[in-house]
Amino acid sequence: FSSREAGTLVHSVFEHFLGILNKERTSFEDLDDKEIEKTVDRVVDDYIEIICKGAKISNRLKHLFDRLRRFLYIFVKKLVFEFKNSSFTPEYLELPFYHNREGAAEPLTFKLDNGATVTLNGFADRVDTYRHDNKTYVRVADYKIGSKSFSESDVDEGSGLQLLIYLFSLYKMKDCEFKAKLLKGTDTIVPAGFFYIPLNVGKITTKAELSGDLDTAEALERGEVERACAFNGRFLDDEEIVKAQGGSHGGLYLPEYDSKSKWRYYISLDKFEELYQKMVNSVVAIGNEMYGGNAKAEPKSIAGKDACDFCEWRPFCRRRTRWTPAAPRQQPCCPLPNACGSASPPFPTCTTTPPPPPRQPPRWA
Repeated sequence: FSSREAGTLVHSVFEHFLGILNKERTSFEDLDDKEIEKTVDRVVDDYIEIICKGAKISNRLKHLFDRLRRFLYIFVKKLVFEFKNSSFTPEYLELPFYHNREGAAEPLTFKLDNGATVTLNGFADRVDTYRHDNKTYVRVADYKIGSKSFSESDVDEGSGLQLLIYLFSLYKMKDCEFKAKLLKGTDTIVPAGFFYIPLNVGKITTKAELSGDLDTAEALERGEVERACAFNGRFLDDEEIVKAQGGSHGGLYLPEYDSKSKWRYYISLDKFEELYQKMVNSVVAIGNEMYGGNAKAEPKSIAGKDACDFCEWRPFCRRRTRWTPAAPRQQPCCPLPNACGSASPPFPTCTTTPPPPPRQPPRWA
């Protein structure tokens, strides 16, 4: 049960949980803890049924599902608490960005130096809206298992563009049916922010969880959920909009709106425009290289690691520099008779490669 599969489950729970609320027209104010847990159980059980298809679940997998279920209780209650204290509402879940697709938002199109165009499609985890003063304020959120932070330098290097592409696709959208639906009678769309919501399961380590009885109230009271799910991104530098996002409640999940954090996390509309131009320059540069035939396998290295370290296709990769034969190991010569003539200790060291271990039979044999 990998982190990717855990992330799929979390995304599914959030999407279906909010979808159920919209379908049943249930407000966040009407939800109590028992109702939240009941809805989460329903979604998780449906997910298990889909992936297991009636097969018997091992005790280990059952334990993993139960543990994730308990953490989902906490994260969904956090989600409900967030929107109880916010004027923003989650209007779109898994919003598609595709041309000429029903219910989809129009994606951005970029023009390259040779006249060709590039369109980037995808799905936004969540799009929140707040309508005020004849404006529709829009923010885009992305759930991440583990930690994820936004860095402007990444945009310059052509990475970390996902949230920017989604936000500016909405902000810069030309007149169309979807835009009219998004505006709902207001005059203009304004970017309110973009951010990652890290779901750091490992950071919530209460004694209650270790004993198998996770106390949501205790975790919330101790601020563990707040620290584990703090938003990381950029937000519109407008005090009224910050309060509309729950900032008036002590900045529970948003960065503090004070002199220490304001300059780092809160930006003006002009700065949003600057980020938009940086994003366009990066996408166009990448597109120009691809059309020019430059598709080198040179993944970006961060802290000494790159995508190759986690790639399942490493044995088939043409990036040969990562698969040169290992250097011979230095070792005593006694395991290799007649390799260098040594018969008794102390053995000299040599660079003779030891024979490979005997091949093991397949696990299913």
